[in-house]
Amino acid sequence: SIYASLLSRELIQDEAKCEYSNHISDEVKRLDLILNNLLLFAREIKIHPIQTNLKQILINALQDAEPLFYGKRLTIETNLIEMTFLADAQLLTQMILNILLNAVQAIDVGGKINIQMFQNKLFPRFIQIIIADNGSGISQKHIDSIFNPFFTTKNSGQGTGLGLSI
Repeated sequence: SIYASLLSRELIQDEAKCEYSNHISDEVKRLDLILNNLLLFAREIKIHPIQTNLKQILINALQDAEPLFYGKRLTIETNLIEMTFLADAQLLTQMILNILLNAVQAIDVGGKINIQMFQNKLFPRFIQIIIADNGSGISQKHIDSIFNPFFTTKNSGQGTGLGLSI
């Protein structure tokens, strides 16, 4: 990916080649996400909770997911609060990236993703994160299967079905 970024800088004058280089970089990042999901699924997950700033996790995940937004002209709205708690930051980030990937794949060009974070009023120790998009949604016949490992409605080669199961 670093080589693709370097290549993009060299090809800044050639728009078509620069676009190819950006596409290579985006695909490498997508493959990295798939491989991370496979590794998480294949091994026993050990949770390492540390004091974690959830707002910063969400901001970092949005920055990491930025290549996925390429060409979509998305509107991303956020309403985040400062909140720290014990969590495994790496697993939390991976979970958020998986949900963002699903959202980006479900929406059309010019789509919208809204991310909100709330402290639960009834149970103040609990935090709610809502990640919503204006995509096609999940059909009722698939809703019970979305957390099953390897379940996907995507065409072959477009998804592993691991995103939500992890």
